[in-house]
Amino acid sequence: IENGLENTYEPGFYVNPDAVIRDGYYIRVNRQANTVTVYTYDEAGEPTVPVRAMVCSVGECWSTPTGIYHMSTKYRWRELLGHVYGQYAIRIYKGIMFHSVPYRRTRPNTLVAGEYNKLGENASHGCIRLCVRDAKWIYDTIPSKTTVEIYDSEDPGPLGKPEIIPVPEEDERAGWDPTDTDPENPFFTGVEESNQEACVEMDRRQSKRRTADQAEDGGRRMTDRELMEEAVKAREYSYAPYSNCHV
Repeated sequence: IENGLENTYEPGFYVNPDAVIRDGYYIRVNRQANTVTVYTYDEAGEPTVPVRAMVCSVGECWSTPTGIYHMSTKYRWRELLGHVYGQYAIRIYKGIMFHSVPYRRTRPNTLVAGEYNKLGENASHGCIRLCVRDAKWIYDTIPSKTTVEIYDSEDPGPLGKPEIIPVPEEDERAGWDPTDTDPENPFFTGVEESNQEACVEMDRRQSKRRTADQAEDGGRRMTDRELMEEAVKAREYSYAPYSNCHV
């Protein structure tokens, strides 16, 4: 539950409940595994204590450079290559940034859903894509000048690799990131329940109540309800504890 709301497509993220934040954060981006693990410092001053793990998409053809960098400027919305936009963008190095999956416009209901479903695999032109929840967490929590290390390893990291739950592109809500806590986001049911079955059932009822005309964005046809329900059944949700910018 986040802000008293639930939805069935929100991907997991892994946290270390025992982590004690000391002296800030250190971020490691694993290109090979498409994971971001945020660390804090141990008593000896070394960044060895994992705090949070996120699934991401780095650049195709290894266009995300390895090395050690430092976060700088933050942007609430940022234009990216290809006349698309990202939410919660944070510059890492030159045109390489953390940011959300791209949007067609600077509106939260214009997400490019097919790109969202690529989280967990190489998909960008070099930037590090995250779901909105994780991009916003870095944007809000991690200060500028924080060290970012980009490397390759078969090991996703000490907290593992969270799973992404694909959103059917025919779903009428597919223009929204399921993790975006914007009050207009239709992925959230507005019920305060922790019971998984109740959450899934509420999501089915909500989708049935919607009309079958057209989605607001681009005249796209709304979802086939059968496809939606089958997708929900097949993927039960479990809540786990640029101008010069690439996309």
